[in-house]
Amino acid sequence: MRIAFLILTLAFSLEPSAFSQSLLWDFALKAADRVASAPPAPGSYPTYVQSNGKDSASGTTHTITLPTVTAASCLVLGFRVVAVTVSSVTDSSGNTWLDCGQGQVIDDAGNRASIWVAKNASAAASTVTVTVTVSGATTFRGAIAEFSHCSTSAPVDQFGGGELNTQTTATSAITTTTANEALVVFCESDGERTWTAGAGFTELQVVPAAPNTKGYLEYRNVFSTGAYVGNASFDLASCASAAVIVSLK
Repeated sequence: MRIAFLILTLAFSLEPSAFSQSLLWDFALKAADRVASAPPAPGSYPTYVQSNGKDSASGTTHTITLPTVTAASCLVLGFRVVAVTVSSVTDSSGNTWLDCGQGQVIDDAGNRASIWVAKNASAAASTVTVTVTVSGATTFRGAIAEFSHCSTSAPVDQFGGGELNTQTTATSAITTTTANEALVVFCESDGERTWTAGAGFTELQVVPAAPNTKGYLEYRNVFSTGAYVGNASFDLASCASAAVIVSLK
């Protein structure tokens, strides 16, 4: 930032031509913008650690695992079920799971997308098994991710969801309230598709593998407050789909 101000000082103290003064002004603004938008120091914002996916046959209980979990991390579970409600989400470490969206986002074909979060997770040196219990028999496409350096008391900032019948699925816009957050998005489709991450997002899990994917997890870090949308696309012009997003602080 000091460099930008020094350039501005030179631009006006040396009294160059209007054209060169304009160029210096533009350069200074761009330099200031680069400084302002630079990521903060590692360890000071929610950071992706690991993830896993699970595609399971029809049943009323479904499990998904992580090999280990670091103390005080935040666990995020996104999943797709069909025409059932979620009775509970528990895990083998005794963490408390909360439906951060307070419900499911339902696409035009009746498939349901949800995101659940466990804050301030207990440390686990061996496999952590998460169990999802639902109200009736259904297939399950799920993905779980671990993030470090989140708030241990209230990591969820915003939540949104949306359903479309186009080639791109997208959530409603959310407006973050803190500068440094992680946006985690789970998408689902009625048909088996090949998915592509939305602009700025990184693909984490495809469940099952392409071209038969029906569950898709992606994330991105953002370093300024603002309105954001979670989105991804697939290889068909029209398909019932839904997406849910949660921002972690």
